[in-house]
Amino acid sequence: MSPESTPSPRPEKKAKKPLPAGAIKLSKGTPPGWIVYAVELQPFAKLPIGKQRELQELNPQAKEKARVFYVGQSRHEAADRYQNHQAGFNASSWVKRFGVRLIVLDRWVPELRGVRAQIVKEIFLLAQRNKGEPTARERQVTELLRGEGFFAYSK
Repeated sequence: MSPESTPSPRPEKKAKKPLPAGAIKLSKGTPPGWIVYAVELQPFAKLPIGKQRELQELNPQAKEKARVFYVGQSRHEAADRYQNHQAGFNASSWVKRFGVRLIVLDRWVPELRGVRAQIVKEIFLLAQRNKGEPTARERQVTELLRGEGFFAYSK
């Protein structure tokens, strides 16, 4: 074979970055679609002043001592996504720095004390896997929590 007829070498595949310690990959058994989940954050008064101002601008109707939530979407199960936030893998700084506990919204009954039953039902239905466009559902859940007087943050 002449040098001109040798096949060109294949481009090298990029090496995949290893997951950070504690992070979880999406399992092959995970059903298709997206869920909406929430994470309860530290109390408003314990957040840095800059974060408090940001929350007040986003949530002008929030009650003074209202709970603070981060609302997100994921293809993972909610517990796995929360663990990835805590491990720093595709993490929101809000959850990584201020996350207190996961609120699983796609299981009946989500731990949303202080929320009217009809709103809990709406949130539950919006949070279900594979029910429409996830970004719109995430926004709707955020607005429902805000409407109940809570501080809510979503990307």
